[in-house]
Amino acid sequence: MVTPKNLKKALALISEEYKVIAGGTDVIIELRKQNKPAKLLNISQLNELKKIKKTNNEISIGSTTSITN
Repeated sequence: MVTPKNLKKALALISEEYKVIAGGTDVIIELRKQNKPAKLLNISQLNELKKIKKTNNEISIGSTTSITN
């Protein structure tokens, strides 16, 4: 499992080889069904994805934002 330190590094690693996970529940279930191990790209620690941003009439919620944020 690879855990990049920032979003730029994560984006550089994205490929068909990697399965992107944050919590991992659904991915782990899928991986158990397969014979070959997958390379995992853990994005759960990326602060850039833990934001809630409001602009004009839009609210943007980052993909790793938790209910407590």
